[in-house]
Amino acid sequence: MSIICFNRYYYKLFTTMLSKINSCQEGVCNFFCVQSLFNGVVFGIMGALGMKYEIWETSVSKLIQAFQQSLVALLPMMERVKIPWKDGNAYDDWDEICDVLFKNIVVNSLHCRLSDSKPLPPYGIRQDNYESKSFIGIEMQNVSHAAFVGFKSGEEPFNQLEVAILNKDFYCIEYRTIGFDNVCFFLYKNSNKDIEQVNMLEIEL
Repeated sequence: MSIICFNRYYYKLFTTMLSKINSCQEGVCNFFCVQSLFNGVVFGIMGALGMKYEIWETSVSKLIQAFQQSLVALLPMMERVKIPWKDGNAYDDWDEICDVLFKNIVVNSLHCRLSDSKPLPPYGIRQDNYESKSFIGIEMQNVSHAAFVGFKSGEEPFNQLEVAILNKDFYCIEYRTIGFDNVCFFLYKNSNKDIEQVNMLEIEL
């Protein structure tokens, strides 16, 4: 399924505005009405000013790949400033860096599909169950569901995945470590109405 995500800058502006409205008029603000109004105003301004945007076609798999490549690219600097990053030795500094990268590369790119659904779990944190969450899914044979937890290092940095194996009720029954190469990822969107798998994305820049 292909979807179009709203411009990231305006998304942040919109969520800030919406949070302020909600804090002042809790229970009165209708999310979708405000969102439609805000989108209409922004696109009207952009049209009046002759502003144009580009469409970036990508996939959930490519976002996860970009996130992994970003982690690898940071390692020389982490070594230079003495921030431990290896499994078993990493502390809060590295965890916070991973969290920021994951939010900005993956979560913010998926915001238009997550705005009306249950949130993704934090990166790298094991969950007992995923019944009340959306998650990054992994295609695996002979399992009901598999959720991406985080990256692990084998012979190379971050070349492995920690995966939560879920039963049909989305409860975690075990964790597995698998190779990162040729893995297909998707967004498992869990909303109050239905469940949807998203693979392809079209993001407005």
